[in-house]
Amino acid sequence: ATGGAGFCLSRGLALKMAPWASGDNFLKTSELIRLPDDCTIGYICESKLGIRLTHSHLFHSHLENLQLLQKSQITDQVTLSYGVFENKDNIIEVNGPFSVHDDPSRFK
Repeated sequence: ATGGAGFCLSRGLALKMAPWASGDNFLKTSELIRLPDDCTIGYICESKLGIRLTHSHLFHSHLENLQLLQKSQITDQVTLSYGVFENKDNIIEVNGPFSVHDDPSRFK
């Protein structure tokens, strides 16, 4: 499992993950499986603890075409990333008080 768009984990699950994810253990686990941090979270949950992660269509990565989301769906989403997709800005335009010049990390 990857979590580039984010994860929601319960406190109880986070506590169960501690032997592999707390302190230096997270880095050791990640190095052992030779995968990035988001995949390490999935590995700990699914392989070490046997807990299947539930996929949600409410988390959105910069690796997907965000232009496919309808404006009416935006307020229901948990995360929206941004970046470049197929050589174009991969953003969702929303009205707001900040310009891209003032804060380039905010949505346009």
